[in-house]
Amino acid sequence: GEGGRALAIHRPVYAPGVATREEAATWVNRRVGEAFAGVGAGAHLLDLGCGVGGTALWLARHRQFHVTGITVSPVQVEAARRFARSRPEGTHCRFVCGDFSDPACLPKADGAYAIEAFAHAADPAAFFEAVAGALPAGGRLVLVDDVLGEVEGDPRVLDRIRRGWRLASLLPQRRISQLASQAGFRRLGCEDLTAFLSLSRPRDRMIRALMGVLAPFPGLLRWPAIATLAGGDALQRALKAGWVRYCVLTFEREAEPGSSGPRESA
Repeated sequence: GEGGRALAIHRPVYAPGVATREEAATWVNRRVGEAFAGVGAGAHLLDLGCGVGGTALWLARHRQFHVTGITVSPVQVEAARRFARSRPEGTHCRFVCGDFSDPACLPKADGAYAIEAFAHAADPAAFFEAVAGALPAGGRLVLVDDVLGEVEGDPRVLDRIRRGWRLASLLPQRRISQLASQAGFRRLGCEDLTAFLSLSRPRDRMIRALMGVLAPFPGLLRWPAIATLAGGDALQRALKAGWVRYCVLTFEREAEPGSSGPRESA
C-alpha cells in the first residue's frame, strides 16, 4: 500500500512539514516515539496489533527501543519476522502471534501503543485491563485510531464501517477514556489528526463509484472483499462529515492504591 518501504499499514498523515509519501507514512511512528521520549533508549514497548512490524522497526532504529509486537495474524507475524531479519534494528524486535486483550499474551513492558488496532478489540474493557496489567505505574499507553465524533452520524454508514472493517470498538472519546479509567489509566491528552488525512484520493473516488454501481445489489455488499471496500468508503464519508475522527489518545498508568508511587485522579 501507500506505506511502501516504511512497512506502514496505517494511514499516512500529511501534517505540516511533511513533504513526501514516505514521511506521511512514518509520521505516526514519530508521534508515538515522541510520546515515549521520557523513558529513554533501551526501554521495552508493546506494539499491540503490530501489523508487519513497520512501527516497531522504526522505533528500534530511531529511538533504540526494544519492542514486542503482537498480532492475531500468523501471516503478519511471519512477514514481520522476515523484515526484522533483513534489518540491523530487527535484533531489538520480537513478534508473536496472540490476542492483545489476553493478559497471558502481554509481557511486562515500560509502555505500549496501538495504531489502528484498538478499534478492532472485541472487548475494549478487557483490552485496557490486559494492558494495565503489563505496565508499571507511570507507564504510557498511546492509541492512534478512529473514534466517534461529537456530531451524530448516519447509523447506516457507521454500521457499514463496523461490519466492513470489523470495528467492534468504534467508540466516542468519552467512552474510551471511561473504560481506560476503570482499568487504572488517566488520560493525558487527545490530538485530532483528521485534517491531515488524504480523504479524496483517486483510489477513493474509484471505490465510491463502484459502491454506486453495486448499490442496487445489497447482497453483494456482504461479500467479504466487497464489504471491506464498502467499509473503507463509508469511513472516508464519515471522516469528511465529522462523524468519525482520527485521533492520538495518550494515557498513563496510575499507581495502585497503597503503593509507593503517586496517584492522580482521572
